[in-house]
Amino acid sequence: MADFVEIEGFHGTSKANANAILSSGYLLSRGDDHWVGEGVYLFVDGIGVGQQNAKDWAIYKAWDNGLKRNTYPFYGVIKSTVVVEEDMLLDLTTKDGVDVFNYIVEKCHKKLADIGKSKKYIDGYVINFGRRELKLNIDVVKANEYIQLSLSDRLTGIKRRIPNCTICAVANTTTIRKNEIILSGRI
Repeated sequence: MADFVEIEGFHGTSKANANAILSSGYLLSRGDDHWVGEGVYLFVDGIGVGQQNAKDWAIYKAWDNGLKRNTYPFYGVIKSTVVVEEDMLLDLTTKDGVDVFNYIVEKCHKKLADIGKSKKYIDGYVINFGRRELKLNIDVVKANEYIQLSLSDRLTGIKRRIPNCTICAVANTTTIRKNEIILSGRI
C-alpha cells in the first residue's frame, strides 16, 4: 500500500487569475527554465511562511519595471491541498532528494554539456529530463529556493543564492485536491 504525503501550498497571483483558477483549474508553467521544472508553483511552509510568500509574490509580480506601474490592481492568494504518493515526491530539501537529482544529472551529462552553458540554471531542465527521458514518476518537486519577493530586489535586479522560501512544483494536477481563495486585497 502506498504512503501519501499531504502538502498545503499557496499560489499568489492577480485576483482575476485566482478566480479563473477556481473555475477552470491551474495552468502548468511549461519549459526548462523554471526553478524545478514544469508544474504549478506553490509556496509552502519551510523557509519562510508559504501564505506570506505567496502574497508577497502576487504583489511584487504585479509591478512592471519597464512601465513603472502595476499591471493589476488586486491580488489573490489561493490555498491548495496536494496529496501525492511519497514515491512520486522529489524532495530536494533532503539528502535523498538531492541524491536523486544528482543521479539525473549524471544520466543527462552529455546533453548538459551541449546546452549547459546556454542556460543560467539547469535545475528545471534536469528535472524535466528525468520525467521525459528517464520516465521517472515525479508528480511534485519540493525545494528551497531564492525568489525575488521584495520590491527592492525586483527594482534593483538583486539576485542571491541563499534560499528565502520553500516551493513545490506540481506537475500532476490531479494531486491537487482542494483550492480556495484565502486572501485578497488591493496592491
